[in-house]
Amino acid sequence: GMSETALAVSVAYDWIWDRLSAEERDTVCNALIEKYLKKSDYNHFKGFKGNWSSICNCSIVMASLAVCEHAPELAEEYINSSYWNNKGNIKIVYEGGGYPEGFSYWNYGTQYQICMIESLKGIFGHDGGLSQTPGFMESALFALYTHGTNGATFSFADGGSTKDHPLLASWWFAVQQKNPTLAYAEKRFLNKGG
Repeated sequence: GMSETALAVSVAYDWIWDRLSAEERDTVCNALIEKYLKKSDYNHFKGFKGNWSSICNCSIVMASLAVCEHAPELAEEYINSSYWNNKGNIKIVYEGGGYPEGFSYWNYGTQYQICMIESLKGIFGHDGGLSQTPGFMESALFALYTHGTNGATFSFADGGSTKDHPLLASWWFAVQQKNPTLAYAEKRFLNKGG
């Protein structure tokens, strides 16, 4: 979708920034602003809680960080709004250390939460408390426990039962919490060559 594309453009822009001319930088920044930020309605996500809110709010923050030197006031407005929208989202969807949308959506939405958290820490030196929201760090156990022993995942919500697969977000939680057990299932996949 549009949010995932904007995130990819923002990351690529950061990676190749020093190789771009001033004109090329302006083109990328203007495209992110006109084709994504101004067309995304960050207020739309205030009422929605789930993986898509995580994805969109993270992408808005990433695009805003990419254009912050080009349009600082606009970037600040979008970062602040998406941060607060996301803070409400993260509080609800990780409540009690679970995830209401199931196994696969935990990984999908949580990867974007991690991206937002790490980006904010990289730029501002902190994540504004997002990673310390009650239930968020504990949700890594939820992910671990939904791996099945029969090659399938535990089925509930709209995640459905799927073939068991690695959850990239689990590695981040294992490092952050200094708890390698959180990546136990992922290590099992590596050992199998998958």
